[in-house]
Amino acid sequence: MTLGPTLRQLREERGWSQGQLALRSGIDQSHLSKIERDVHETINARVLARIADALNVTTDYLMEAAGWKHPLPSLGVLMPREQRLIDTIRQIRAHHTRREALDQLIWMAQALVDAERGHELKKAAEAQEAYREGS
Repeated sequence: MTLGPTLRQLREERGWSQGQLALRSGIDQSHLSKIERDVHETINARVLARIADALNVTTDYLMEAAGWKHPLPSLGVLMPREQRLIDTIRQIRAHHTRREALDQLIWMAQALVDAERGHELKKAAEAQEAYREGS
């Protein structure tokens, strides 16, 4: 099944019209109609994420239906604080947050990743130094 029929099936399982899904996702109904009929030229990942949130399914599920193979590595089991962070980001996206605020969140997330990477590099350098001293 391709993306269009998958979206239609999910929407109909919920008893929603295209208009209701449009309101819940913030996507124009005519655009949703094109996606459901598989006549769209391209689909933006952000649009797909908004639809996934509205339907309460993962973006991975919709991306695979769209033919995009495994876009992100699986996170596996999440720690409670990680799940809270993801839930918070979904709530922020659902409230149609300004682009500037989303850019700020992206910057903060990247800073956390960079800090963790820096911590890992520091630990590796310390281990290498300890090895040199032991040789």
